Amino acid sequence: MDLALVTCLDMPEPDVDQELLIAALAAAGVEAYAPAWDDPAVDWDAAPLTVLRSTWNYANDRDAFLDWARRTSARSTVLRNPLNVITGNSHKSYLAGLERLELPVIPTRWFARGARPATPDLLRSLPWDRVVVKPAVGGGSSGVRAFDLTIDDEVEAAVAHVNALQARGEVLLQPELRSIVEEGERNVVWIGGEFTHVVTKYQRLEGGHEQAAAARQPTEEELALATRVLRTLPAYGERELVYARVDMAPDELGTLRLIELELVEPSLFLSMHEPALERFVQVLSRACGRELR
Repeated sequence: MDLALVTCLDMPEPDVDQELLIAALAAAGVEAYAPAWDDPAVDWDAAPLTVLRSTWNYANDRDAFLDWARRTSARSTVLRNPLNVITGNSHKSYLAGLERLELPVIPTRWFARGARPATPDLLRSLPWDRVVVKPAVGGGSSGVRAFDLTIDDEVEAAVAHVNALQARGEVLLQPELRSIVEEGERNVVWIGGEFTHVVTKYQRLEGGHEQAAAARQPTEEELALATRVLRTLPAYGERELVYARVDMAPDELGTLRLIELELVEPSLFLSMHEPALERFVQVLSRACGRELR
């Protein structure tokens, strides 16, 4: 076996890229399989390269997931993206770090676990009419809800949701950008040193399904922001990343804002852009020491 494409036992939703990627790798002479990170029977020495793909339940137990990543990284396989990236990017506090580096991150109010809870007056004092609340460790749309702070009942509901999430972990509260509601956010995909495509992903709140529009080439403005973001990462210059996704959207003044930087298990929308699939196969083939047929 050449390559492990890591998934999870309890998939919250199907990975539409998995079988497509495995078949494309096989056609290139690379034998890949899809073990689950939380399956104790897996031998992680079986393949020289282990690449995270759809570990989408890790938010249910981040500590166990990071413990698995540490153990796997210490074995004979090469883990990608690397352990330091997984550790930092699996908690959205990385956004605060990027903001300190003067990147245009979407404004964020943080509520720490165990700290003073949110109150109606505190939320009403924020400079935003509509907000999105999300857990700092999360996947998909789990725990993500939007509220209108001009409506008393919704303020109370927002407070209750923040406090419920805050009992389990850190919470983010951000303005709901009109551009995301009306047009969707822009997901810029980077694979092995190249930006391959952009997919528009429509707003997804708790209980919703992922919906994305056809792929296109990134604009100069999108490339500029995505490049700035990736160049803040030590692993970017060391070429230790095999993929990244930079999610962004314009604010009310038209300035592109970073929404999230996805380095652990992002959807890469390979089924929507064949050149990206080909690029990923090429990158993975070289990383596991195989020449393409």
